Amino acid sequence: MVLCGLALLAFSSPSAAQVASDTRADNDFAATGQLTVQVQTLAGAAFSEGATIALFTRDIQDKQLTKSDHNGSVRFTALPSGSYLMEVAAPGYRTVQEQVIITGTHEAQSMVVSMVPTSVGAQSKGPSTRVSPKAVKETEKGLVALQVNKLTDAQRHLERALTIDPNFADGNYLMGVLLLRQ
Repeated sequence: MVLCGLALLAFSSPSAAQVASDTRADNDFAATGQLTVQVQTLAGAAFSEGATIALFTRDIQDKQLTKSDHNGSVRFTALPSGSYLMEVAAPGYRTVQEQVIITGTHEAQSMVVSMVPTSVGAQSKGPSTRVSPKAVKETEKGLVALQVNKLTDAQRHLERALTIDPNFADGNYLMGVLLLRQ
């Protein structure tokens, strides 16, 4: 479909409930940072289905891999500074990939990842429907605005998309997510 691999991300400060599973780097690099990931459903509830979170980097040849706990939390500690690709996956949900930069400041970074079911926006088995490219473009702009928490911009773009194509499933879905976040 048009919007494969979407994720809604927000930054937050970690709470005691978010920090559960620990994964330490098994390399001889100086520890310079940590990353806390909170995986949640689109409604904002803890993702208790056990997402698999992987960190990949050029500096570390092997990946760091762990599962989120029943609260949807995981923490990677003792991470060398550098650029990482974080991948969050769970059966029945779209895989989320985001770049994470760990700086040498020893500060903890937190990310919130909202999992999108693969059935959202899926084509029905009925007659094929074409979506206007303009509606797709406005929906993509709306998604980007949602990801950076610019709700007014997101609403403007999604309203434009739904004016162009009121039956566009992804646009309607994201409008619902927007309304839940307001």
